[in-house]
This record gives sequence, structure tokens and C-alpha cells, in this order.
Amino acid sequence: MAANRSTSERIEQTLERLGTEDHVWVATSSADGVPHLVPHAETIEEMLAAVESAMMAAGTIQQGQQVVLICGFPVGAIRPTNLALLHTVGE
Repeated sequence: MAANRSTSERIEQTLERLGTEDHVWVATSSADGVPHLVPHAETIEEMLAAVESAMMAAGTIQQGQQVVLICGFPVGAIRPTNLALLHTVGE
């Protein structure tokens, strides 16, 4: 098992990847704290579908659980975070 990264290492690596990849970071509440990358979405529906798919494949969530999606809106535009959405998986 890999050693935990320090906060400064996490910030540095996150900023580096955000600057070079066309993806959305999805933070999870998983015990191991591993983030999931999902493809860039143009709509909130596309984003929710990608997030659900990635997190369900990882076993992080199940149908019927609620998750909070925090993003910039409108989704297709590169915007600062301005939306928090409570979503029930599978609905």
C-alpha cells in the first residue's frame, strides 16, 4: 500500500493535473481518498451520468444513495464553483 501524500503534495499534484488534462475531478468520500477522473461534460445530465458510472464501478456508491455534486454552472463552460446539487443515485 502506498504511503499517504501530504496536503502540499496533494495540492501540487491536483493543480498540475488540472492544468494539463481536460477532465473533471470528482472527490469521493471513500476510505482510501482516491479521486476519480471522469470525461468533461457539456451538460449536468452528462456529468451526473459520468460521475455515477465511475463511482458505482469503483464500489463507492450504490443505487438510492445521495451524493453532493459541486461544480461550476453552466457545466459546459469553465466557471468557478457556483452550484451544489444533492442527487439521488439512479434517479
